[in-house]
Amino acid sequence: MADEEQSNQSQVPVPAQTGRVKISPRKLLESISLLRIEKTRITPFEESPPGIGGNAEVVPALLEPVKPATGLSNAEGQQVAVKKLKFQEDDDEMQVLTPFSHEVYLLHDLSHPRIVKLIGFVEDATNGIAWMILPWEKNGNLREFIKSGNWELPERISLIHDVTSGIDYLHSREPPICHGDLKSLNILVNSEGQAALTDFGSARPLEPASAGEQTTCHPTTAEPKAASDCDMKAPKVEIAAEGTSITLASSQWTLRWAAPELLAAANSNLASDIWALGWIVWEVLTGKFPFEEENDNRTICRIVEGKLPEVRGDVRLNQVVALANLMNKCWSYNPSERPTASNCEREVYWMDRATPCIRNDGKTPENTCSSRLLSSLAVMHIRHNRIAEAEQHFRQALDVAHSTEDDMAAATATRGLGGVYRRRAEYSAAEDCYVKARTILHKTNHRGALAHVIKGLGDVYREQNAYSKANESYVEARDIYAQIGDEFGMATVSNALGEVHLLRGKDSDAEEFYFAAQAIFSRIQNPVGLASAFSGLGGVYRSRGEYSKAQKFFADAQDISKRIGNEIDLAYAVKALGDIHYMQDNYSEAEKLYKEARGICERIDDQLGLASASNGLGEMYRLQGELSKAEESFLAAQKVSKLSGNKLGDANASNGLGEVHRMRGEYSKAEEFYKAARDIYSQIGDQMGGANALSGLSSICCSKGDYSKAEEFGVDARKLGELSGNKLGVAKASMSLAEIYRVQGEFRKAQEACATAIGIYNQIGDQLGLATATIKLGFVYRLRGKYSQAEESYVAARNICTQIGDSRSLANACNGLGEIYCLRGELSRAEESYVQARDTLSPAGQQIGLVNALNGLGQVYRLRQKYSEAQNSYEAAKDICTATGNQTGRSAALNELGGLYLLSKDYSKSEEYFVAARGLCQQMGDPIGLARATNGLGLFYTDRGNHASAEATLEEAHKICERVGSKYLLATNLWYTGWLRRTQRRYEEAERLVSSASTLYTELGLEGDVSKCCQFIEAVRMEKWNDGSLSSSAGLNNSS
Repeated sequence: MADEEQSNQSQVPVPAQTGRVKISPRKLLESISLLRIEKTRITPFEESPPGIGGNAEVVPALLEPVKPATGLSNAEGQQVAVKKLKFQEDDDEMQVLTPFSHEVYLLHDLSHPRIVKLIGFVEDATNGIAWMILPWEKNGNLREFIKSGNWELPERISLIHDVTSGIDYLHSREPPICHGDLKSLNILVNSEGQAALTDFGSARPLEPASAGEQTTCHPTTAEPKAASDCDMKAPKVEIAAEGTSITLASSQWTLRWAAPELLAAANSNLASDIWALGWIVWEVLTGKFPFEEENDNRTICRIVEGKLPEVRGDVRLNQVVALANLMNKCWSYNPSERPTASNCEREVYWMDRATPCIRNDGKTPENTCSSRLLSSLAVMHIRHNRIAEAEQHFRQALDVAHSTEDDMAAATATRGLGGVYRRRAEYSAAEDCYVKARTILHKTNHRGALAHVIKGLGDVYREQNAYSKANESYVEARDIYAQIGDEFGMATVSNALGEVHLLRGKDSDAEEFYFAAQAIFSRIQNPVGLASAFSGLGGVYRSRGEYSKAQKFFADAQDISKRIGNEIDLAYAVKALGDIHYMQDNYSEAEKLYKEARGICERIDDQLGLASASNGLGEMYRLQGELSKAEESFLAAQKVSKLSGNKLGDANASNGLGEVHRMRGEYSKAEEFYKAARDIYSQIGDQMGGANALSGLSSICCSKGDYSKAEEFGVDARKLGELSGNKLGVAKASMSLAEIYRVQGEFRKAQEACATAIGIYNQIGDQLGLATATIKLGFVYRLRGKYSQAEESYVAARNICTQIGDSRSLANACNGLGEIYCLRGELSRAEESYVQARDTLSPAGQQIGLVNALNGLGQVYRLRQKYSEAQNSYEAAKDICTATGNQTGRSAALNELGGLYLLSKDYSKSEEYFVAARGLCQQMGDPIGLARATNGLGLFYTDRGNHASAEATLEEAHKICERVGSKYLLATNLWYTGWLRRTQRRYEEAERLVSSASTLYTELGLEGDVSKCCQFIEAVRMEKWNDGSLSSSAGLNNSS
């Protein structure tokens, strides 16, 4: 403070472009003589007591206008604050004039809304007069203002931003200026509710070396001193100001803001200003002085020992974690670790804030808050996911705006309501609000706000998967932002465009937009936007299967969100990291992260996030085959979604439950859930979700053998993807259709559908989707008997999966290769592939692929006639399916065991397993599984010579196959029946049946099976001829 400053120097430094020179205080004041004011123009208000400082007092006064030469003037006087330096009896003129001229000269050169303006000075040192004339602010200093009312959090943050803005201005000067005495008492609040720094007696321009001068201080590690030690006389702390010294120990308040290095006799610098800023933030938020209950000596002990307040304990601080973290950084004991003033200003700039509402008396808050403040409070509620409170405040803001006829405020509140409805998935209401806001803003010609509204409309369209309309809105908003030079707007709309392009499967374009957003957010130091851009880039790399990159960006988003206390985005980033681990089959870590995200959402009552995390857990458990846990998680998500009106979460949970029941073979229940999901998706306009539900219904119809309906649903799903421009959706629907055609035995169509999906996945750079489609294509080639092409597909898929680190798909590719090698009789290579699949999945606990690997190993051992090992593998697969509730997989394992025991002539067990498989398929309503089990049972009866039972059973299987409409199953039935007829020596029927099977195999393109049929027919003809020859010989003998 100037009133604390003492100096016996006769000269003060003046910055110059070529360096620093010294001139006398008198000459310094003469250089700014235009600011000199006649003492006669100052009339103190006698009724007002002065504000007393160490070496100065401040009094309110009236500054009379300058009288014109005519002596007549209508101008009114100006109320001002007069800071009067005190003169001591033993002071000489230079002892007072030196600090006075220093402060006056420094202030005259500063011009910033957050720095007090110097009106002028009165100086007559000979007669003990040295006054600075400053604006009078009736709201007083920041300490008094905070105590005067119950200010809302956005109002307090606005004051903090004013302070950081002023400090940033000082520290950004050339050379930078260190204030040296920052505290709430040296900050004024004007009639507009804005803060400004004052009292520059301790301020000084810093040379480059001084600006960066830092003294590392650490909390003492010694045992705390006894109370008597700390109660000793406080040390006198002196700091070089302009080159001599300033005493700080004379004021108890200044001591409380002093950085620890100042107590260690270091010079004040920019970092010590930042330490003091931390305490100002503390004061504004808590209304308390630093170490309010401690005396000076105890305060020094607390600072030196590093015993600072716990910022997490205050209710208000808990609402703004970012400010609590900022305080902690400002209070770093190592000055080099404290943030710069610019960093502090940027962090606070992006927080929700509103200028304090002041009554006409200039002190207490208005009973009715301003519309802007109410909207700021609403936004703060949204950030903490208090949607009901946000809606209430936006409605209050709208009422105030209407009562004051403030169109701009009305548009802001209406736009806010649109955001509330959008978060509730009430898209029609949201769109109405945005359209109303847009209409209002067209009248005001406020282009920035108009762009915000248009961008909001784009968000509504995007969430309804109307990507073309969303893109149009975003581009329109971007063009406005570009015209008015709004970088923040440009960054937010770039993020939005990135999301739209990602959803449309255009990864490269999305990546470009997200990087553009990241660059802007980094430049303007907006942490919320930067975290959002990082999450977007994580999504791009996740969709490509580049999991390491995705994990890095999501982790960066997590760190930023945690630092600034944005728990909604934090939960999203944590869940996304869970997705990455889940996709890499690291299920234990995925489960941990999903539960962490769920915990965050429960803590902040984020129902949307809670549903999302629970759905994520459900999907992870489902793909692990833990269907009971999956069902539990999906039901929890569904319950939360219904209670909170979260229709999207409800639809996703219903879709997940459909998947669970489908895997259990509970097709009726699955169908109910898929239809419920489809209807909700249709209601909220979510075309991608609708396509997923249709694909689920298609799978159910396929499992039931209703292929025409299955194909209809699949085609509808593909059309939805095409209409919304969602290439990823088209690819997924094509994969569903490929499965339908495969099950029907229409392998050429299945191959075409796979090729379509592969082309899209290649185009959008989705490596995981590409691997999945390539595996499916290999499967189709295998069924067609094109083993070389199948092997090429599986190897290509294996290479992709190895590259992206996806163990689940890698195991599927290995399982496919195992089947090819089995069919070729290359049993060693087959075993090697199946073992690789098994070992890849066992640590991850991925049960479905593990079952396939065990079944494959069972087939290898069966072909080697190692029936005991085969039995162990099949039984292990069956046990897994039984434990996880996978009824479809269990029926398949039972079928395999039935065939195995038939080969080993263990007929009782063979029959037992075929009958069990058939009963399970009847229970599930699975006609395809039922046809396979019934065919197997017919083969069993044929092998036992029980021709009547075999004939009845195969006839039953034939009817099922015809009803199902599967050419492949029908051909298999004809083949088995042909064998029955051959054993009955009904050769003509056998030849006719197998010829019919061969025709079907030919239509399906199964060359291997056609060749097998031809060999069978030739063998039948040979047996028929042999039987005929024997019969003729017998007849001749008898005859003779």
